[in-house]
Amino acid sequence: MWRPTLEFVFGLTLGFVYAYLNAFLLSDSFSNRRSLKCNCAQSRDTVRDTLPIKYSTRSEPATEDGVQTLLTDVDATRLTNSTNYTRSKNDTGSTENTPKRNFRIFCWIMTSPANLEKRAKYVQRTWARRCDQHIFISSQTNKTFPTFGVDTSEGRYHLTEKTMLGFDYVYKYHYNDGDWFLKADDDAYVIVENLKYFLSNQNTEEPIYFGHHFKPIAEQDYFSGGSGFVVSKEAMRRFGKYGTESNLCRNQHGVAGDVNFGKCMRNLGVKVGNSTDKYGRNRFHCFNPETHLRGHYPLWYYSYDANGARYGTESMSKHPISFHYMENQILTVHHLLYHVRPYGISIDVTEDINQEHT
Repeated sequence: MWRPTLEFVFGLTLGFVYAYLNAFLLSDSFSNRRSLKCNCAQSRDTVRDTLPIKYSTRSEPATEDGVQTLLTDVDATRLTNSTNYTRSKNDTGSTENTPKRNFRIFCWIMTSPANLEKRAKYVQRTWARRCDQHIFISSQTNKTFPTFGVDTSEGRYHLTEKTMLGFDYVYKYHYNDGDWFLKADDDAYVIVENLKYFLSNQNTEEPIYFGHHFKPIAEQDYFSGGSGFVVSKEAMRRFGKYGTESNLCRNQHGVAGDVNFGKCMRNLGVKVGNSTDKYGRNRFHCFNPETHLRGHYPLWYYSYDANGARYGTESMSKHPISFHYMENQILTVHHLLYHVRPYGISIDVTEDINQEHT
């Protein structure tokens, strides 16, 4: 006769205990203790974010104007553990991606005082950090951002001097910091992992450079400047050692910085390299992705592009390296590349699309 009574009392006791714990967990005092813990962590982040931003890529993410950088812990891990790839044959004779000796990409981004807040800071927060080292070069030194100033004026009519002086600065102060040297504008987006993959079977001791291939104007073909071009160690050595001679690379002025740099490379015996993949698809792109997919090109492009001004998905390599005119798309593209994945879809990245290097 006591068993039902005992079960009732036991159940009632458990009910009171559950109700008390539930009320405690939802109480203000418990919430305050949780918020204090969060505030402590937040204060550490705040202290961290007030530290000066280094121009080296291994710096911590920064917060400006209430907008947090998109460089997350996952990005930082990828930066630290980045691997360069080359092709080798396994026991069955098929090719596979295997680690190669490390090589370093030094990136310099051409900007201006007026573009630091509009463009350059978004490049700094995103793809520039994935280079081994990077700097921003402008007409004025800004120790806060930072940028390094070269002795020239701003404006399109000074693009040649700015390009030449930028490479001269990199040679003098950073020649030993890279094996390849990338120059890009502050409205470009570069997928550095794809650049490293492409360069993995190129020889930096060869006088060569790569980019979006244009064919007219210069006596030698050249590369579009905005989307970036990458210069080998040997090409940089020749520029630094002989480029000061007036008949080779100096005394050049005007709008067409990429054309004049192409003339300089030709005078130094530096070759125009082919950066298309084994299917003939472009990796460097002088417009934004939408323009290359739709084919809405300006008329001049049809006579300039060395690869036939193709458009659509079959014109673009599945491992593209760069795009230009990305001023309002840099954060979006970075987020889609590194933080978003379609659920349930696996992407095959094992196919080697580099061309045989001869």
